[in-house]
Amino acid sequence: MPVFVGRTTTSAKAKAITVKVGVMTMDDEDKAEWKVISKYAKKHGNVTIKYVQFTDYSQPNKALANGNIDLNAFQDYAFLDNWNKENHGNIKAIARTTLNPIRLYTKKGYKSVKELPKGVQIAIPN
Repeated sequence: MPVFVGRTTTSAKAKAITVKVGVMTMDDEDKAEWKVISKYAKKHGNVTIKYVQFTDYSQPNKALANGNIDLNAFQDYAFLDNWNKENHGNIKAIARTTLNPIRLYTKKGYKSVKELPKGVQIAIPN
């Protein structure tokens, strides 16, 4: 579950803030997870989260570096380190989050992971 950094308060008088979070295009399952996070942020910090969806992995870090979004949640440490090197960036990880875009896909017709035969090979991105 993602962790959002910010003011946590139980006071109803806390100043409401809106945070733009860059994410990759969300399916219904992703939307359900982020809905829970949005409710938590609103209840415990008076934070409204506006999700900005991207369709290309090169976009969220650029948007963050340019100030168009406040946070993003889409990458692993290796991707971030590589992006910073290639773009002379200084984006820092501040919390763990979900890594939703990665799924298992097959052309063999398996309906669940339990159906995979022993010794099956699975490709994992670097």
